[in-house]
Amino acid sequence: MVISAIICPVSQEKIMLQLQVAISRHNQGDLDQAEEIYKQVLSDDAENPYALRFLGCLQSSRGCHHSAISLLRQATRVSAMDPECWFSLGNAYKSDYRFEDAVASYRMAEECGSLNPHVFNNWGRCLQEMSRQQESISVLEKSVALDSSCFGAWLALGNGWRELGNVSRAIFCYKKSIIASPSFADAYLNLGSLLKDEGEYEAALDNYRKAIKLKPDFVQAYFCLANALNEQGDIEAALDNYHKAIELNPDFAQAYFCLANVLTENGDFEEALDSYRKAIEIMPDFVQAYFNLANGLKKKGVIEEALDSYQKAIELKPNYVQAYFNLANLLIDEGRVLEALENYQKVIELDPNFASAYLNLGALLKEQGKLEDAILNYRKAIAVNPDYADAYFNLGLVLKEVGELAAAAEAYAQYYRLKPIAKSLSLPSLDSKQSFGTLLQIKVPESVELIPSYVSATIPFGMHLIYVHIPKTGGIRFSNPIFECMQRMLFSGGWENYQDLIAIANIQKNFSLLVSHRIDSVSMRDGIVAALSSYDITSLDFSFLTSHGVSSRELSLAMRDHFNAQPLRIATWRDPMSRLRSALDYWYRLSEGDLELVKQKIDQKDPFLDNAIYRGCYSDFSFQLSPDELHEAQIDYLIDIGDFSVMNQIMSCFLSRCRLPNIIINKRVNVTPFKQKIDLALSDSLIMQCVDSDFLTRDSSSGILKMVSSGLPAAFVMEFDPHLTSFHPLTFIVNGTTDVTTSMHNWLLPTEYLTTDEGQVFLQKIFS
Repeated sequence: MVISAIICPVSQEKIMLQLQVAISRHNQGDLDQAEEIYKQVLSDDAENPYALRFLGCLQSSRGCHHSAISLLRQATRVSAMDPECWFSLGNAYKSDYRFEDAVASYRMAEECGSLNPHVFNNWGRCLQEMSRQQESISVLEKSVALDSSCFGAWLALGNGWRELGNVSRAIFCYKKSIIASPSFADAYLNLGSLLKDEGEYEAALDNYRKAIKLKPDFVQAYFCLANALNEQGDIEAALDNYHKAIELNPDFAQAYFCLANVLTENGDFEEALDSYRKAIEIMPDFVQAYFNLANGLKKKGVIEEALDSYQKAIELKPNYVQAYFNLANLLIDEGRVLEALENYQKVIELDPNFASAYLNLGALLKEQGKLEDAILNYRKAIAVNPDYADAYFNLGLVLKEVGELAAAAEAYAQYYRLKPIAKSLSLPSLDSKQSFGTLLQIKVPESVELIPSYVSATIPFGMHLIYVHIPKTGGIRFSNPIFECMQRMLFSGGWENYQDLIAIANIQKNFSLLVSHRIDSVSMRDGIVAALSSYDITSLDFSFLTSHGVSSRELSLAMRDHFNAQPLRIATWRDPMSRLRSALDYWYRLSEGDLELVKQKIDQKDPFLDNAIYRGCYSDFSFQLSPDELHEAQIDYLIDIGDFSVMNQIMSCFLSRCRLPNIIINKRVNVTPFKQKIDLALSDSLIMQCVDSDFLTRDSSSGILKMVSSGLPAAFVMEFDPHLTSFHPLTFIVNGTTDVTTSMHNWLLPTEYLTTDEGQVFLQKIFS
């Protein structure tokens, strides 16, 4: 602060000389010497307004706000009409964050006739700190009216208009600040931030870079630049700028936090966790850092520290709803059900409209067998969010269990209305300059198979297929990869990543499809049938449905009525004795070696075991079959899967007709490992018990055996010119692993990549 010279009466010539020396020392930064002289003057003249004011300003600059304010208040009493005394007092109050008192002092300076633009500049900033934006703008406009080169006032005016939502006025003020002072880095920074918020990223980046050029150590500019680059997807540049901000200010907790967020999104969990921890080290009460750290630790499987971090976030912010919710979810994963229950209830207590908490609490109660309580919570989730599709689905599951089948069907119907299983797509058109290319040679590991999808203009477009799942006859190997392929590519937007390749394969630009997996209850099936009438689609080009333990007839009729489509219905056949043995092993594996459960299933004549092939072909899957009951066959083809080759050709035909990617998948999926199988002698005994109870009678009947086809049905024979054909340019890779249950991992990749050395290594690694 530069102190102005003063004029004193001749009678105080000595004091005047002392003050002039003190002011000189003050301006030169020799504060100790200046302070000593000011105090000496005051010892001779206790009410000298100049010494009081200048000493007050000096104390304020040292952060001694209490003594500064005391001196400056005395100065205003001595010289009540001196606007500079009131201005200096206002500045002292402002430095001590006493904004109300500062405003009162600046107002007194104005009343005393001040025309100092800095009075109004500082006054306006205090009003902004008090969130009195409209008042601050009126005051700041007085500042720039007095001095249009007051760049700080223009900056504050821009901030005020921005806060009030007047973007154009804010931009005008920021630009006026830059005109007034072209080297004012803060104005470029604030203008850049406003432009970023408006989505003008290039202009924002330009302003951030100008701020940095003017002020190479401008930490906040590097930080804001990093945030903008991250939002634009320039991750490497964003990381560089976060690191630069941290290099300039190693205690910049927010920079560590944002750096960690970007690292997390890009899968670099270790450095992300370290950065979250560093942010917390710098700022021990950084609530969001604890929360995000906990989320990252959970993904890495560092459970105890994750639990502690959620708890710490809650400790710092006792009403942190999302932290309670995430903590409850983690506790569920760890089997700590009662603690999870308490945390879900806390979420609902804090936020009665937290629909997901009701949903997860309902699922927990369902697992505990408290079905009515589960239903109540699912209904609360729906009351809070009437469009909460997953709540309807879970409600349908429980209503089915308690026997309320009609209500369950309606819940499923609402789920399928909110999450339609039919969709219309408009994909990129085929560029006439593009060609199908040659038929690539794809080598796959011995343990897997390639199901080719051929691309040719001579292959007709579209096919409708219902797979009737018969347990332990290759269902997962057949239906899962097809469903997951369609889901990944068409419903989850995978095609958007490979539009150029899709354009090559796609013969028809606009089409509609319908796909669903494991329609495994009457209520679910009837819900789907009810929902179809609400779809804004009158025709379908292709579809794929899997009925699992329920009649497919209703689905077939609904397809005919709503879309004028007649799906081909296929099921797969396996030697009944082998199928039964595999089914017994499956139950034994699934029960983790509980032989009593297996015996219970036999005693109940569970449809999974008892005449399952017949049920798939003729029955409506009712629990009991009448001995003389014989229905009309509900499938078109029953395919022998002895060597999988026919099934592979059917899959290939469907993929080709529907322009879906090739599929690479394990030769066998959901096979019980030897160590998890029932002892052979005991298995033989259980099978004989089943045979004696007529479990295989209908499965081995002449009616079933006549339906079995060992060759490729005519409906799946493709005719095309090999010279005008290639593999689909995309390939869907599925690796199925079996332990207690079967899990699927998948990738969608360009086919050409798999013909490279790198692609071959990738395949070997996946299926090793």
